[in-house]
Amino acid sequence: MVSWLFKGLLICLVLVAAEAEEASARLPLLRQSRQATTPTVVKLKRESRKGLVSNGADLIVYTADLRIGEAKSGRKAQDVRVVFDLSSGQVVVPSSGCRDVTCFKHRRYNKFASETAQDINADGSPVHPTLAVVNEADAAKAGGRDKLEIGLDIVDLGPGEVRGEMIKEKVCLSTEHDEMKCTTLSIVAAIGMTDLPFRVLPNDGFVGLGLDGVALSPSFNFLKHFLADVHNSGHVAQQFGLFLGGEAGGEIAFGGYDARRVQSPLAWVPVTNPEQGYWQMEILAVRVGNKTLDVCSDGGCRGLVDTGASQLTVPTNMATPLEEVLRTSLMGASGLSGRTDLQLVFHGATISVPASGYAGGPGCLDNPAACRPLISRHHIEDPIGRGVFVLGESVLRSYYTVFDAQTKRIGFGASSGTTAAMTAALLSGTTEKVTNSSTKPAPKMLFLIQVTTRRSVTKV
Repeated sequence: MVSWLFKGLLICLVLVAAEAEEASARLPLLRQSRQATTPTVVKLKRESRKGLVSNGADLIVYTADLRIGEAKSGRKAQDVRVVFDLSSGQVVVPSSGCRDVTCFKHRRYNKFASETAQDINADGSPVHPTLAVVNEADAAKAGGRDKLEIGLDIVDLGPGEVRGEMIKEKVCLSTEHDEMKCTTLSIVAAIGMTDLPFRVLPNDGFVGLGLDGVALSPSFNFLKHFLADVHNSGHVAQQFGLFLGGEAGGEIAFGGYDARRVQSPLAWVPVTNPEQGYWQMEILAVRVGNKTLDVCSDGGCRGLVDTGASQLTVPTNMATPLEEVLRTSLMGASGLSGRTDLQLVFHGATISVPASGYAGGPGCLDNPAACRPLISRHHIEDPIGRGVFVLGESVLRSYYTVFDAQTKRIGFGASSGTTAAMTAALLSGTTEKVTNSSTKPAPKMLFLIQVTTRRSVTKV
């Protein structure tokens, strides 16, 4: 009997070993299936225009090349420079049909030179039953077409307006490895652009990365289409990471974020009123050094992340008292230290803006008393503009910022190259260890140069 028990035990051990070997062989495949998709990284070029901001500072934007359509035989590829805009929801590019002087200052898109263009109405239906692209006469014979008007309010430069046609088109971005990553979606081809502010902008168009509330419809949502088509996976993180730390430029990573660019844990802040479509956060307090200011004591302040704004920008009624406090702090400081830091306190994180992010002037680097606050004023209409602090390029350069559209939150981490002192004092509250993006919940993204968007569709 013992002999039979021994034999039975031996057989069981052999079977278990065989199953373990088979499971071990399957394990790499299992791990591979769960591995997160590598984010698609697009390089950004830092461009500036001298003295265009309201306080005389330089206008700074970050651009990337967007390729539109597949060129017809004998035609060149159509590339335009765009900025990623957190407060709008669609791709907008100048059209070759635009005859405004402003449009001639920029590279324009010609739908007749594209193999993949399709004129559409606002609901996505073709303008003509048989023709892919049409001129005005063909559109009129087909019963007319929808035209779009978009009112844009650019923080550094003021309001403007775009009139455009809607086109279904293939658009592509060049990645850090010089690969073209493409998607097909509805875009706006501008046939009219006001002289100001668009004439002075270095970029030609915009790629909207705002939440659903600012998109014309799902068919115009660049982020959703780009992630679905490029990564070909329903499990890819719907988020992007933004890095602006380089002198020459930065990068944006779609479908996760680039952990190589972050040198601290991420601190997450919830988006307030996400149904409005903006990447905004509730400000709990505003501090200078150890002093808490009363500018947001009624709980009515919000922070808006803006890659298109050059500086920290505040409502006009808040600018003067804030400048007075900052000027007093700078004059009394023995050096540009923590005593002069401007701190914005959010749920889960504190954004620290050193004097180098808001002060300037002749001799400022050597003598703090010679510094003056460089805070811009915005005139964004209420209720959107009431109590809004716009966190522009001078603030964001110290951070790696992650935008999560699924969970409606924004993550802040110390950007690579940030000083040790800044990293230590940078963030507080709930944090998340920087790891592979497979551990992150799925999110969405956006970046902005426009803060308010007004739109209307008419049949012409």
